Amino acid sequence: MDDRRTRRNFPPVSPSKPRTFPPLEYASLGIRMLTYQTVLIATALLVFSNCGVTASKRQITNVDLRTGVVEGETQHARFLVYPTPSRTGRCDGQAVAQIDFSGPYKVARLMLRYEDVEPQDWTLDVSDSAAGDGFGGDGDEISNMAETQVHNRQMRVYSNSLPGHTVATINGGLLLKVVDDVVTAGTTLVIEISDERLRWNNNESIRGSIDSRYLYTLSGQAPVYGQVDYFIYAGFNRVPATTTRNGTGLCSASIIMVKSKAHRLARSPIKAEEVLALLCQTKMLRVDSVETRGQSVGNPYLLS
Repeated sequence: MDDRRTRRNFPPVSPSKPRTFPPLEYASLGIRMLTYQTVLIATALLVFSNCGVTASKRQITNVDLRTGVVEGETQHARFLVYPTPSRTGRCDGQAVAQIDFSGPYKVARLMLRYEDVEPQDWTLDVSDSAAGDGFGGDGDEISNMAETQVHNRQMRVYSNSLPGHTVATINGGLLLKVVDDVVTAGTTLVIEISDERLRWNNNESIRGSIDSRYLYTLSGQAPVYGQVDYFIYAGFNRVPATTTRNGTGLCSASIIMVKSKAHRLARSPIKAEEVLALLCQTKMLRVDSVETRGQSVGNPYLLS
């Protein structure tokens, strides 16, 4: 075969010239690289330094009632009773947290995640008094004791005993509000507590709020009896005072402390601190559906 038939003529190869950039392009490229690296470094520091504190305006403490793990505990949200790991693999761990409103944080959001079976008995009880034992009672320790309980699928809110409270209640006693079917299998319920205010949202169809002087008194209001107190006590799968009133079905909870009272309990786009918190607690949190591509998505923390 004639080699000339298969031979191809290629143009001579000339040495390539390096690409040159005008000075402005060099500056722009450098800024973009610096910005990208800065974002990576800042994100890494935030994620790996302290997952319990995602921003100066918020602190997040997490408790897993299946594994017994507590993360991000601070002086503003600390546990008096720590959960123990479940022996059955169910969400039946019990814990009690003390939440302090005397410092810079004036709002506490409790994010409560329920397992895929019906909750039973007391899965949450939040009281002004460490002696809170359900149904608005605390053994008459303090007149300013309000209480919110989730029992089975129902939430009940009880007033304190300050003068005039019977006019504000729905039964002439201590009962302020009853909300049926606020939790069920798989619910994520958010309860927000601040001075004389309570809000709730089950991330489905039930939400509401109460503003009343007969709710939690967290700014130094004088009691008729007992001592001035800036704490609330949250019992998870139990009431604060005793283990005899307990429940099952609450799997994990986040205590989100917020400095400002200028807030909104509603669906809002996920923000940076929530994303970081989700990265930190991926073993504890379950996000079933998150849409991306720049779209607004439901915020699991319901933060403003």
